[in-house]
Amino acid sequence: MEEINMLSSEVAPYLFDKNPSPMVIFDRDSLQIVKVNEAACERYGYSREEFRNLDLTQIRPKEDIPILMESLNQVDGQNERSVFRHLTKDGETFYAKIKPQKIDIEGRSLQLAVIDDITSEIEAKIQAQQAGQLARLGWWRYEVAENRFIWSDKLYDIMDVDKETFEANFETFYELIYPEDRPKMVKIIKQIRETNEARDFVIRGVMQNEEISYLKCRAQGEFNSEGKLVRLNGVTLDITQLKQQEQKIQQSLKEKEVLLEEIHHRVKNNLTVISGLLELQRYEPVESLDALIDETQSRIKSIAKIHEKLYQSATLSDVNIKEYIEDFSNIISDTFNSEQRAIVITKDLQPLTVDITNAVPLGLVINELLTNAFKHGFSDIHEGEIRITMEKANEEAMLSVADNGHPLPDDFSLESSSSLGMTLIKTLISQLEGDITISQGEWTTFEVTFPYST
Repeated sequence: MEEINMLSSEVAPYLFDKNPSPMVIFDRDSLQIVKVNEAACERYGYSREEFRNLDLTQIRPKEDIPILMESLNQVDGQNERSVFRHLTKDGETFYAKIKPQKIDIEGRSLQLAVIDDITSEIEAKIQAQQAGQLARLGWWRYEVAENRFIWSDKLYDIMDVDKETFEANFETFYELIYPEDRPKMVKIIKQIRETNEARDFVIRGVMQNEEISYLKCRAQGEFNSEGKLVRLNGVTLDITQLKQQEQKIQQSLKEKEVLLEEIHHRVKNNLTVISGLLELQRYEPVESLDALIDETQSRIKSIAKIHEKLYQSATLSDVNIKEYIEDFSNIISDTFNSEQRAIVITKDLQPLTVDITNAVPLGLVINELLTNAFKHGFSDIHEGEIRITMEKANEEAMLSVADNGHPLPDDFSLESSSSLGMTLIKTLISQLEGDITISQGEWTTFEVTFPYST
């Protein structure tokens, strides 16, 4: 179906101008309001001419602008709906549910916002929440001279004591307060006595099961003609569910801060690794610029795949090397194979998980061994096999990459080899505190062993 242009002169009066819902079209880049319908003018109080001099931020409360910008970055035009506060010309705030739709007209990136005023619905929810809070309030009165509390039934529930047996006086109430908060309670009473001002405070209570509750309180003093405190009146609200949620949010934020610092550290380290690889490549003779780029891309992809596996892990610190080899071997195979070439990679892999410190060098070793097998073992061979084996035993892991392509030269020696690939392999295995052995027969086999503990 051909897309209908909302600004077309033929359909605009029916689909836009006369629509009963307020509708606004604005430029997504500048946020400038381009066009509004009659319903928008009526709801916001601006004329069409005035609207043309406004941008989207001017019909939103200032404190909500960051929320607006965030929502614009998230909108993908797939009929998403969100609720925001909007501002009329005379300063009235109302709640609007927005249905956004991206539109492109004459090369401009525009967005249509269909606005549904749900203020009455939101206010009803707020009133219901306030009513719920009032229902959870416990009131109290403390007669100073008599050292006697008068509590509502709800407060007995909040304080987790039996109304029939509990004698509510200052001493018994004091025992219900978390020990570290008791001096705070005494200080608040002193402040009320000295200033005759109401005090809002939060204290912790100790329930019969020894769990901690959080109590939000407000206290106000009554004084006689001589200025002496005779009575305290107050209300108490149990906010333990709210506090637990706040603590979870704070813990989550703290974990994310630590994670961001760790990610920054890892990215910095790996950029240093990439920089070092490029520096080494500077002195390595290459067949062509394309070959240089291919080799560098392969190494960067190796590091990127390690990090992809890292961020998929539950701990965000360990990498599943078996999954890494499964995925990365497919990348290498797709890179080197073609319609004229079909080198099969077979795998026999035990589960192996290592931390990020060892995952990056191990991933690069795997990359170098697989790349060398394709480039040199099958330099002019169109069919063959590469076998990858990984196993662990006796606090040691073993990785083997073998191919049945060309054998190594008779005079090949890993120790004396000065190629960049072999230099990297030796350096990376040293970082793993491991060893490498090379055997030549029907198959050319590179076997890497390194310490591993479960």
